[in-house]
Amino acid sequence: MLNIRVKSMLAHPQNQSSITMDIESCTIAGLYGDKKRDLIALLSGLENFDGDVVLDTISLKGSYEEYLDQIAFITKDSAVNTELSVNEFLDFIGSMSNAIDDNYEDRKKKLLTEFGLLRYINTGINYLKEIDRKKVKLISFFLKERSLILLDAFLENFQKNDLNKMLLFLGNYVKREKIVLIGSDDYKLLQSFSDKIYVVN
Repeated sequence: MLNIRVKSMLAHPQNQSSITMDIESCTIAGLYGDKKRDLIALLSGLENFDGDVVLDTISLKGSYEEYLDQIAFITKDSAVNTELSVNEFLDFIGSMSNAIDDNYEDRKKKLLTEFGLLRYINTGINYLKEIDRKKVKLISFFLKERSLILLDAFLENFQKNDLNKMLLFLGNYVKREKIVLIGSDDYKLLQSFSDKIYVVN
């Protein structure tokens, strides 16, 4: 469960009406409207605000680091630029996020297979197409279980076949008591992905 109780964004308090939302677990929800990116920035811990956000039992205001450990924030510019191979990059991220355990290798290879990238595991990331570099970035966030996934305009450049794979993947992911929030200017895309669309103005 995600409980959002926001009175105002402190950067622009005069322009921000209050936002109140309760979003159930096992949900893919769309965010649409002028303030969707402000709300995503708030949920990702990047925006000062008056109020609180509670993810399951974890308060953003009261348990900031614990809250951040449970979220992944992915933007439209989240392609990876590095000389590392796909495998080296994922292992680096896995180590940094404490995701490496007895099942890590199987989990990593399963994710690479789902996104059609296993054959590139030892390829330098800078040699991949941009869309594949974005997929590698996405995979890096799923090496570890997280309760809330925030996608800010991330899906816009995906082709239909890749979008269908993403829908299947995210649908299976939220079944494990997770929440995915997708911010986009494309209302039709949100309709195809989302259980519910919240208009934030």
